[in-house]
Amino acid sequence: LREAVSAVTSAGNFGAVEGANAGGLRKKTWRTNSSNPRPAHRAMAGETVGIREKFSNGGRWPGDPALGAENNANCHCSVVFST
Repeated sequence: LREAVSAVTSAGNFGAVEGANAGGLRKKTWRTNSSNPRPAHRAMAGETVGIREKFSNGGRWPGDPALGAENNANCHCSVVFST
């Protein structure tokens, strides 16, 4: 189940970022959705960067494969967008 959650988080957030960029949105904000998130993800809640920039953890979106399993396993975070 954790692997499935991780895969859906990654694919969903990747698609959301690409769609937001194509739609002209220019900023993304990290949203922590879990009641028990990793401390690092809790600290990033509300962090806003440019649509093509990386968050402070080096990820392009929650579930970014570049973050590795230790940051992605069972992650429920998402991104929200703005102009």
